[in-house]
Amino acid sequence: MAGGCEAIVPSEVTRDALSKRIRSEEWDFESTVPNRFTHRLHHYPAALYPDLVSKAIREYGPEETGLIFDPFCGSGTTLVEAIAAGHRSIGTDINPLALLISQVKTTPINPGAQQFLPQLDANVIQNRRAKPLAAMHRKRLSTWFKPKQIQAIQKIRAWIALQHEDFNGPLHLALSNILRPASFQRNREFKLYRIPKESRKEHTFDVIQEFVKEVTGTMALLDSFSKEFDHPQRVPKVIKHDALDAYDAIIPPETVDLVLTSPPYGDSETTVAYAQFSWLSNMILGLDDRPPGQLDRELLGGRRERVVEFGCESIDRAIENISLTNPERAAEVRAFFLDYAQSIHNAARTVRPGGKAVYVVGNRRVAGEQLQMDAFTAHVFEECGFNHKTTILRAIQSKRMPYEVSPSNQKGSSVGTMVHEYIVVCERPHAV
Repeated sequence: MAGGCEAIVPSEVTRDALSKRIRSEEWDFESTVPNRFTHRLHHYPAALYPDLVSKAIREYGPEETGLIFDPFCGSGTTLVEAIAAGHRSIGTDINPLALLISQVKTTPINPGAQQFLPQLDANVIQNRRAKPLAAMHRKRLSTWFKPKQIQAIQKIRAWIALQHEDFNGPLHLALSNILRPASFQRNREFKLYRIPKESRKEHTFDVIQEFVKEVTGTMALLDSFSKEFDHPQRVPKVIKHDALDAYDAIIPPETVDLVLTSPPYGDSETTVAYAQFSWLSNMILGLDDRPPGQLDRELLGGRRERVVEFGCESIDRAIENISLTNPERAAEVRAFFLDYAQSIHNAARTVRPGGKAVYVVGNRRVAGEQLQMDAFTAHVFEECGFNHKTTILRAIQSKRMPYEVSPSNQKGSSVGTMVHEYIVVCERPHAV
């Protein structure tokens, strides 16, 4: 395998990983509503459950102030909970929208935020003269918004440009969070699907009024969080970084106490569509002008390389079975696990002796084959010299996942999404 980790006996690893699964209702958090801190600031697909993160930090994090790392930080749940627990943290991601959300959620705002709110006037925004959009953007947006809504978005952007730079992030985040409901985007979909043409005439959304409401709520949450946790040394580092590249330039090897993350469960194009979910925001906010397919190809599984087998019995067998009926789909699954393995090798290098890695994963089904991602995760960490301590099975309660996915990536074919997650806990042993 890549990254200098040694291969080990596949069948023994897989059986050992499966034998260490335990079912624990303590991790279900059935009656807990995660409406604390800044977790509610922006929607994001498949976000980590805050109470799970809080419990994982208490049980597997350092006893004293330490360093927590999330290599797929997404909407920043791990970083927010690390601040609350008194730890330093680093979050990386390749999606510009994810970086914006994480940065805003964890950065203390100017004490003058509340004085700023009286200046927030829908009439003032409405009367702003908007700079015309570039022809390319105008053409793209015309298929997603009514002309009146496009004009309102332009006015909001012009108004934001006049505000103090301290508020740039929160204001752009507030605008981002109303773009999908303002558009023709179909409800309860992460992928870019529009509502039917006959329904678009009836679609109404007061962009400026909703923006004002969103900003008011955003500033209130940030102000409260900043007052409660006003510790500059706890402000995380949020960095754009490809998980397939080594972290040595931003995190010295063997310095992290806890890697805590929830990686993608499959490639973005066919599983949770992070790139498509983020496309409108990335384009309108000027974060990434490219079509969503470009970002898809940079996420795990977006590249295609040939590999015969991984040495993880359950995954190798599943890919072989898929290839019998759908070789192209098997190649997509193989590409994802190849990238995922490399990302683990890179993250493993950051963990100090005695430190732990906690990965929250899901075992999706493709072409009738269940992909045991938890066993594969334990397998790769074992290759990197870690000990697999346990895998906890929990019921998914409130994670934002698509209602159905296509197991074969064919139109019209769908199955229900996962109802369980697996919390894989591994530890780097101390040197003998």
